[in-house]
Amino acid sequence: MTENFSHQQAEIQVSYKKSSIPKAFKKALKKKFGDFRIANPNKNFRSTDVKHNPLSPSKQLVFTIKKDNFYGIVFINGGRGKSTYFAFSEILSGKEINYQVFYIKSIEKPDELYKLIEKGNLNPVDW
Repeated sequence: MTENFSHQQAEIQVSYKKSSIPKAFKKALKKKFGDFRIANPNKNFRSTDVKHNPLSPSKQLVFTIKKDNFYGIVFINGGRGKSTYFAFSEILSGKEINYQVFYIKSIEKPDELYKLIEKGNLNPVDW
């Protein structure tokens, strides 16, 4: 499912499918997180460090956003210390230019992310 969301005069595309993550962005995130297999929202994933099904991905997509050449992804990283992240990147000609990853509180909707950004409530991941 894809939807358009207007925020402060900006038309932002929102998607709830892992197929909307550009390959270059996924490759960059794989370097940062190691395994970057990800489940679609509301699909099973390893949300704890107890491995009921070791073949299940350890991440679950919340949503992706896109505006022009800029992409963002909000996802849950399961396992010990289950956390929610927001990753943001510019992608030109199929290549990731620069990306940043932030810890964020658990969110479900794009407008919750926009409020966090406006308030500056993003904590950069420094590892």
